[in-house]
Amino acid sequence: MYQQFVVLNICLTLLLLGCGSSQSNRPKTVPVSGVVTFNEDPLEGAQVTLMAVGTPRGAVGTTNQNGEFTLSTFGTADGAIIGEHRVTISCWETPEFALGKTFVDSSEYEKAKRTAEAQGQSTEAVSRIPKRYSQVDSSGLIARVEAGKKNYFTFDLIE
Repeated sequence: MYQQFVVLNICLTLLLLGCGSSQSNRPKTVPVSGVVTFNEDPLEGAQVTLMAVGTPRGAVGTTNQNGEFTLSTFGTADGAIIGEHRVTISCWETPEFALGKTFVDSSEYEKAKRTAEAQGQSTEAVSRIPKRYSQVDSSGLIARVEAGKKNYFTFDLIE
């Protein structure tokens, strides 16, 4: 019985190792971090996205209370692909009816939304920053990620 258990564990381990995605086929990433401010104040809860020109894979991070972010592309905090990136930043205010709630599925969310609408509450998320920053074509933000350099970016957004 013990030998069967050992053989089964070895087989499962080999199977899992063989099923992993090959990291050698991935584009090289380097650590990327930075800070986002809006009208000179740190912007908490913003999603920062870097899209490498010519690559469909983006790097994403969320700012903390100090406006600081660290980007991830393939894994946690692995950074961004080397090269030029177009940058978007979005930061949405959660509608009041959804604050502090976790919805099991979309039907539960829709029911809560209908109830809030019937009570005259706003059910739309509102951007905390100008929407132009959340669009690739209008953000005007560019970042060049380079190997062997400290890739720390400061994005100072204004009204």
